[in-house]
Amino acid sequence: MESKTWTGIIRVVLFLYIFSLYLFTFRVDYYIYSNIIGLVMVALIWIEIILQNKNLLISQYVIMSTAFIIVCLTTYFIAIDANLVLSKSITLIQLLILSFSLVNYLDDCKKINEIIRYFIFSGFCASVYILNISNFDVLSRMGGELGNQNEVGMIIGISSIFAFYLIVTEQKFIYIPIFLVMVGVIILTGSRKSILFLFLNIVMIIYLKNKDSYMNRTKAILMIILFLWIGYYIIFNNPIFYDILGERIENMFNFITGRGTDEGSMNARSYMIFQGIEYWKERPLFGFGINNYRELYVDSPGGRYTYAHNNFIEVLVGTGLIGLLVYYLGHLSVIWDMMKLRLFENEEMLKYTFIGIIIAYFFIGTSLVYYESKHFVIIMSVASAYISIKTKTNMEIGSLRKNKENL
Repeated sequence: MESKTWTGIIRVVLFLYIFSLYLFTFRVDYYIYSNIIGLVMVALIWIEIILQNKNLLISQYVIMSTAFIIVCLTTYFIAIDANLVLSKSITLIQLLILSFSLVNYLDDCKKINEIIRYFIFSGFCASVYILNISNFDVLSRMGGELGNQNEVGMIIGISSIFAFYLIVTEQKFIYIPIFLVMVGVIILTGSRKSILFLFLNIVMIIYLKNKDSYMNRTKAILMIILFLWIGYYIIFNNPIFYDILGERIENMFNFITGRGTDEGSMNARSYMIFQGIEYWKERPLFGFGINNYRELYVDSPGGRYTYAHNNFIEVLVGTGLIGLLVYYLGHLSVIWDMMKLRLFENEEMLKYTFIGIIIAYFFIGTSLVYYESKHFVIIMSVASAYISIKTKTNMEIGSLRKNKENL
């Protein structure tokens, strides 16, 4: 089979996998189909690597992910429930294989741009599906048919950010209605973290794009203020949006400012964070075993058998300070390598988009456990591949310039 034909097959399967992550992966009866597609995709990638005798790329993110898995496996010997450590470590190993495969498949910018469009198309289809099956006669959070509303809102948020990138950078105005539909659905999910994720990314992208001069920074700040005002007006002056999301945002601000709230989820999450810090103090270096927060919380007053709902606390209690540092060093390594890239102006925007998504996930991690998120792992893998591609290109350009100077 010709190389182009084989690559075309991989592209189709990769698209189907991304698509399945939006429509199947959070649904108990369907997630197995997404896993099967993912397995086929990884197998096809490795067959291509073997047939073409490709040199393997080991990215910094893959190295740090491997180190984190080693830390997790080490906690097997001190865990409350060692089986939980083993099952979660197997999941992380599977994600590592996925990441390693994607980093070695994505060897040119065309493939990077394709996967970005796969995310956008999948998020838009998920949004249309939610709008089509939702009952607007009953005002309640939407998107539950595809999974937890917060998770659904977050993954559509990723698609929205990529659409925003194409609108701003490439003037692909056809994506404006797609972007607006996805933003509307994010609001309808009632997910505070998803709308905050969206705002954080757009704010960072606008600012980073215009940070080089005082005039540009001033323009960026004014654009950000205008964008936030429009968002505030839409959410708090539309009855549907207010009932689903606006009131929840008010409760969040009341809680943060110390005025208190009677919303159960806010108070419960705050209590879970407090309890998590107390658990961590007992074993600060290595924790109680990855995925073992639930074993502690179930015995706490008012507790139940569940995860921490906070990435920092979940990782900290599970793997201690050692695991927390190793895990987030993976984030920092990608951000640092991205910042060092020297790119053309239009390429800079994609760099800032990746940085924005990673930083936004970091902040949203206070209310979201994402260390085992397939979507986040794919984003980090694509970012790592982009770093490798551009680093190689810059080295080739530098070598050509040096050769010309020597002539």
